[in-house]
Amino acid sequence: MKDLPKISIVIPSFNQGKYIGETLDSLLNQNYSNLELIVIDGGSTDNTVEVISKYEKHLKYWVSEKDKGQSHAINKGFEHVTGDLFNWLNSDDKLEPGALASISNCFSTHPEKKVFTGKTQFFSELGLKGVSGKIIFNEVETTIGFGQINQPAMFYRTEIFKQFTPLNENLHMCMDLDIWLRFLLTYGIHAVFQSDTTWAAFRFHENSKTISSIGGFYPEKNAIYEELLDEKSSADEFSISLNLKKYPACSERQLKKISSSYHLWMADEFSMNKKMEEAKKHFSKSHFFTTSKSEKRRFLAIYKRLLIG
Repeated sequence: MKDLPKISIVIPSFNQGKYIGETLDSLLNQNYSNLELIVIDGGSTDNTVEVISKYEKHLKYWVSEKDKGQSHAINKGFEHVTGDLFNWLNSDDKLEPGALASISNCFSTHPEKKVFTGKTQFFSELGLKGVSGKIIFNEVETTIGFGQINQPAMFYRTEIFKQFTPLNENLHMCMDLDIWLRFLLTYGIHAVFQSDTTWAAFRFHENSKTISSIGGFYPEKNAIYEELLDEKSSADEFSISLNLKKYPACSERQLKKISSSYHLWMADEFSMNKKMEEAKKHFSKSHFFTTSKSEKRRFLAIYKRLLIG
């Protein structure tokens, strides 16, 4: 038992009294003996505090007071973290049975890895909605450009996560993506261990930010990539540079591949949602000859979609 890594989980919460008990049960019922739980509530006005109080003896620390949003809450919680592995779990989500044991085993058997990720299933009151897809691709540039994230099932070595703190408190939807891109630029894709086991369950409901505040997602994502990639274009040339104050240096060739992958992904998203003008803007910044084989197929599919629609 002494050899089990300590797993620290921060639970940011605000007015989720309906679900937070289920979230905490999903962690405690795994009977993982080296678990550190920290709850940071933003001054809820429902029954959240009453529910949290019932679990007080199982918590390393908890507080309920007004804060500046989820990123601020996670930053506050991280100050109390002492574990070997760290993640945060929203107060309406859950970990799947056996997840902590699986995460612990991955940590112990792969000492060279810095991030451990499993799969996340998506569910609502109507049942299962699907399972998370691929987040690591063949090249780090493609992985960064596509920017896929599986946060509920992504556990960082705590000393590694600390390098990228504090979270940007101006980000309320994409703070996890900001950390993820900085990690990939620093350590690459080979520092990530991917498990095929489902570790987390992400809940869709009418009050979840994913549904109620979805309009804020793309502006934040765009802002992150605009900060990452300083793109300048004219009639006869295209140049790109990197914000070196925040991101590690990489070559212009790598940046162009990241840029192309990002704009290709966004063109795909917008064209699938019939927003063709936005799709065209992004597609014009993707470059066929810098893409991987799988991206070339995607490129041609989007091109066809734009011609038709």
